[in-house]
Formats: sequence, C-alpha cells, structure tokens
Amino acid sequence: MTQDIPTGKRILILISSIGGGGAERVASRLANGLSEKHFVCLMIFNRKEKTYELSSRVRLIEYEKPRTCKSRLLRIGRIRRMVDRMAVLKSVADVRRAYEIDTTISFLESQNLFNVLAGGGTRRIVSERNDPYCKGSRYRKKSRFSCGRADFVVFQSRKVQAMYPAFVQAKSCIIHNPVEVACKAAEEPAKKIVTAGRLVDQKNHRLLIQAFAAFRQKHPDYQLYIYGKGELEEDLSALAGELGLTDRVHFEGFREDVYEEMRDAEQFVLSSDFEGLSNALMEAMQMGLACISTDCTGSDELIQDGKDGLIVPVGDADAMARAMCRLAEDPDLRRQIGRAAAATAMQWLPEKILKEWERIL
Repeated sequence: MTQDIPTGKRILILISSIGGGGAERVASRLANGLSEKHFVCLMIFNRKEKTYELSSRVRLIEYEKPRTCKSRLLRIGRIRRMVDRMAVLKSVADVRRAYEIDTTISFLESQNLFNVLAGGGTRRIVSERNDPYCKGSRYRKKSRFSCGRADFVVFQSRKVQAMYPAFVQAKSCIIHNPVEVACKAAEEPAKKIVTAGRLVDQKNHRLLIQAFAAFRQKHPDYQLYIYGKGELEEDLSALAGELGLTDRVHFEGFREDVYEEMRDAEQFVLSSDFEGLSNALMEAMQMGLACISTDCTGSDELIQDGKDGLIVPVGDADAMARAMCRLAEDPDLRRQIGRAAAATAMQWLPEKILKEWERIL
C-alpha cells in the first residue's frame, strides 16, 4: 500500500471534520501546505458537509463506525461508549501501520486523546486549541493527560502554555494560526461595526449588542452586522428588539463573501469570554480593520493595546462602548490602528506558519 508514497515524512492529521470551525480550517490548511513536501493523510471522524477544500495531494480518510452486535450489554451507555472508543483507536492504529506514518498531528480534545492512546509507532504531536481554564475541570484533566503523553505540544498562546506543568512546557512551542485574506479594508469606511463568529455563549454577542446600544446614544447613525450562525440567534434577535435595535442589528448568517462584506466596516469587535485564538480577529487585523477585542486568551498577545488594536476587559459592556466611541470619534487613531494591525498580521501568513510547523516535525 505504500509504494506510491513520495519522499519526505509520512504524516497523519487527526481532526473532527472539515465542515467548519477554526481548528478545522487550520488543520486543512496545514494538510495542504505539508502535502507539497510530504505524504499527508487527513483523518476525520464526523461526516459534516465539507466546508474546507483539500489539495488532491492530501489523502482524506473518513472514519466509518463499525456495525456492532445487538448485545444487551451495549444498551448500557457507558459500555457502548467504551466499545466505540476502542473501535476508533483500532482504526487510527490501522491507518498508522498501513501508511507507515511516522508523525501524527492532532487538533481538539477527542482527537488529541486518540493520538496519544492509539497504537502504531509514530511521533505524537498534539495541539491545544482552547483555554482550558474556561472549559472546566473535566476538560483540563483530559488536556493535561494528552499533553503529558504526547511527544510534543503546540500551543497558540503563552498564557495557555503557562497553565501546564514544566515538563510539558519543555516539550512545547507557540505557533499562531495561518491567516490569508486578500481583501483589504476600504479607504473610506461606512458607519458600520462588524463581528464574525458562532452565535454561542462563548462569543458573548449579548455583550456586543448591549455595548452597541450604549454606543448609539452618542452615535445613532451606525449599524451593527453580525456574521455567523448558531443556537442563540433567536435570543439575540429578541435582545436587539428589546433595546430598540431591530433595524440596526443585522444577523447575516454564514457568508462565503464575508471579507467583501466586512471591508467597508469602520470597526471589527470581538466580544468573546474566551478563545483559543480567534481566527476572525486575526483575519480582520490582516484586512487592516481597526479592531477592538476583549482581553480573552490570545487576543492580548495578538494586539498591543492602543497600537494595533484596542483591548477591553471581558464582560465589560461600558468599556467596549467607550472603545467604540473612541474609534468613531478619532479617524486618525482608527487609520493608524488599521495600518499597524495589517503590519502585525504579516507574521501569520501561511508560508511563515508552515515553516514553524516543519521545524517541529
């Protein structure tokens, strides 16, 4: 099975799906980039609609859950979950052996566990994509286990790296996400504020809408555009109505042309309670938009407050409204921040990030 494998390393990447999400996007880009020099398999475990395109050089492996016998024991949820996990681990080990994989890279909680627990001789690299402190004790235990058992660990921020024991930090490094947005911010922006992200509690769009309501008391002619889908859309729309913003807050859903839609915005605002590292913020900075972010994990390492963006405390709607007013009322500051953000974002170009990954293979 291995006669068609090119020279270079034999790499297996584990990710839940390629059906949307920040980690999924990074895994897809990494697979495409590495496949130019190495043989790369990308193994997914959830057959969602495939949002991200893969190079023809990448071998996509879709895990197929085996049929199980109708044993009464399998009616017990705990036993069924254990049998399912064993089947996944066997499948990962089989792929490693079949393709003579020498390095396995994994993203996200479950795949990191599969990586370190499955058999098959391989170097195991896990990537922590979240803020474990905000994900709860159960998540932290699993993450510490995966990172402890891995041969190498990739973190996205120094803050998260510092949460782990010294022996984990010693076998780790920081690699940011690859970002490439060709669309640039308009020279003359509209009175438009934008954000992008799933409509879930973590992103705290409620805070953004409340801040926008306060901001509009001084600047009533602005509009807020929210790009993304999620379970909270109805609740957030109701909140906008309660605050008298029905015709001022626009829920745009998922847009393939989101960068074109955002390019004429005056400000990009990230209101998250926590992040691993926000792709949306990094992309907005690369476009040259003037950005505001809560000081959630990662953002305070992407942005130098007052130089290439503005940082406000997590959960503070008043501070966010003041920052929005500051940008609206000071065009020179806004332009300066946008230009500096675009310069900062040059370090996240895919070819530069790919070299950082290749150094640890």
